[in-house]
Amino acid sequence: RSSDLHTECARTREQSNPWWMVDLREAHRITAVAVTNIAIVDSENIIGAEILVGDSEVDGGTSNPKCATISSLGYGETRWFYCLGMKGRYVTIHLPGVRKTLYLCEVQIFGLPVGSEGDEPQSDSHGLQVPSEGVPNVALHGRSSQTGTPSKMEDSERAIDGSLVGPDHGGPCARVSSTYTTSWRLDLGTSLRVFAVAVTVPNLEHHVEWTKLCVENLEWDSPFRNPRCTSITLPPTHSTLAYQSGGVEGRYVTLYSNNTLRDALLCEVQVFALHLPPNVPNVALHGVASQSSVADTLGEPANAIDGSLESNYSKGSCSQTKDEHKPWWMLDLKFTYRVYTISVTNRRDCCRDTNFAAEIGRA
Repeated sequence: RSSDLHTECARTREQSNPWWMVDLREAHRITAVAVTNIAIVDSENIIGAEILVGDSEVDGGTSNPKCATISSLGYGETRWFYCLGMKGRYVTIHLPGVRKTLYLCEVQIFGLPVGSEGDEPQSDSHGLQVPSEGVPNVALHGRSSQTGTPSKMEDSERAIDGSLVGPDHGGPCARVSSTYTTSWRLDLGTSLRVFAVAVTVPNLEHHVEWTKLCVENLEWDSPFRNPRCTSITLPPTHSTLAYQSGGVEGRYVTLYSNNTLRDALLCEVQVFALHLPPNVPNVALHGVASQSSVADTLGEPANAIDGSLESNYSKGSCSQTKDEHKPWWMLDLKFTYRVYTISVTNRRDCCRDTNFAAEIGRA
């Protein structure tokens, strides 16, 4: 959505405690709310606004529980604010104070109806510290590419132009020519902590389904590629769906379609990410590793922290337990650290479908 005040933004009068509210028509469990600021000199007006979620519509829902406070939102910027499964029918943006004007160019609300399939309590991504200041959409500053472009007017950059409008309403979308591996890719320019990726597609009659989303750090031709991928299912209507990635480290975001007969349309990709803390070393190299069992002489636990990204087990740089109930691998860092990210290299020669969880603690 454009951040041009004269075309596609909402604005209140100058008043005390202005608010904007949306009625979702039924109670939802809200994962996050993404807010797009206006691109004019008054863009700082929104600082201090509160995002509220609840079941009361009295006074515009201004008495409902608070999801987040907007402490940072730049000129024309979009930020993702976590609500972590708060339940409510009404979502309100409330700007406390006197002589205030509230500008909003887009509000995206990501959630599911309470009691629907997939609705379940949410947490802060298994202990990941959730950024209270919100997470910006960095896709607008990236470089995109795709496997084929029918025309210049439908090139890959149409999917990172900030518009959520589909072709039914004259909106620009990227059209990817059908090939053996139909794909669209975004280079963020540097490795970032990616918290969520939101994908906007048009009506089904205009596109084939995108089936896989990957976040990774290495180029296409790297022998050490180990992308973090998830299968995705997009509805047959013009819509935006968000996929959480829990702060995984990555530079490249790639979408794949397995349909080789029709072109694939992509209206917008938003990548909500933060820069990595500067000069954070890999402290695993100095720790002591252990695991529940050792499969053979090639599978020692210390192999997983030897500094090598070699992913062929036969080369002796991977760890492996025996086939057992609830196997585990543990690293003693020897000292207490503030852990920002954990990077795991999986095997390439086999066994890549292994599912595991990472936990951090003192015991």
